[in-house]
Amino acid sequence: MEENNFESSGMKILIVDDNLTNLDLLLRTLSDRGYEISVATDGELALKAVTVSSPDLILLDVLMPGIDGFETCARLKSNPATKNIPVIFLSAKTDSANIVKGFKHGGADYITKPFKRDEVLVRVSTQLQLQDKTKELKKAKIEIKQYAEELERSNDDLQVFASVASHDLKAPLRKIRILVDILIDKYEGISAEEGKKYLAKICAVTDQMNQLIESVLDFSKLEITPKVFTSCDLESVVRKVVGDLEVQIEESRGEIVVGDLPKIDGEPLLFYQLFQNIISNAIKYHRDGVAPVVRLASSYSDETKRWQIEVSDNGIGIDEQHFDKIFKPFERLHGSGDFEGVGIGLATCHKIVQRLSGDITVRNNVEVGTTFSISLPEKQVQDTCF
Repeated sequence: MEENNFESSGMKILIVDDNLTNLDLLLRTLSDRGYEISVATDGELALKAVTVSSPDLILLDVLMPGIDGFETCARLKSNPATKNIPVIFLSAKTDSANIVKGFKHGGADYITKPFKRDEVLVRVSTQLQLQDKTKELKKAKIEIKQYAEELERSNDDLQVFASVASHDLKAPLRKIRILVDILIDKYEGISAEEGKKYLAKICAVTDQMNQLIESVLDFSKLEITPKVFTSCDLESVVRKVVGDLEVQIEESRGEIVVGDLPKIDGEPLLFYQLFQNIISNAIKYHRDGVAPVVRLASSYSDETKRWQIEVSDNGIGIDEQHFDKIFKPFERLHGSGDFEGVGIGLATCHKIVQRLSGDITVRNNVEVGTTFSISLPEKQVQDTCF
């Protein structure tokens, strides 16, 4: 009578016993329940077998040639790689001294011989359920730790946002106030043409503020939006990005070379945002007098089951000392007068790739320009954690 809904099929048990009759009985009894069984006939063989089979549970005879079951268990428990595998002792010794000795050496349970089939099944099932719950608890602890780290990173980002609100947003507001004050002071004597200039400057500054606010909102949404993955054709996504950047590309006389790109799990809008940011940056940061050329290519690793997508340009490059800064929010490597931007595009790219369980790195090319490398899994695990 095996209780509840515990799924035992496929769980691995190592049986250690020098009595072939006992081995045969235990093997048939446990195999019928769907357990994967491996066997060893002495303690030394058991210590070698456990590294190969990685069992979920060990049934260990006490009296064996060579090292006995107690010593075998003690060695298992002293090894970090095997100490958490539960051990059930099997022994004809029924006195309390030996039973206590078994528990002192790290045993999780003790079954006396001759054993009963139903008793073995129940005790085995109980230990495997405990082992399964322990693994679930460890997994939950890891997930909680990861979530806590995510919260800490989010809090760090919020602190940065507060700093930006006090500086990056206040600066354009001050400009607007100055320009409006000039218009008011000079209203009667100002010409229509001069007034239009001031109004145009006000519009430009408000557009800059709007761009910053939208960028901050897009960045923060990545922290709170549930993940909904679907199959995405990256080549189609990039073609759409190139079409939408047509004016910027033509004005710079740029060229976008799109190689074969895969279909992988992800979120189409986020992929669009990812490639739009990287490609538009590559066009923006081109060298004077040199038309930008951006190339996209991909490769697949059978070993890791991941795609590597590379976006290379022939632009001005990035000083290596800034490699660790470019993916942080509101980091600008150039003055606002040199290039337009709010300093959050690459931070958003980094956040998107993180959300997709990937990595993004940057390197300078041998001659000129930079290459952004994006590593992404072919398949995503659906969840609501972010």
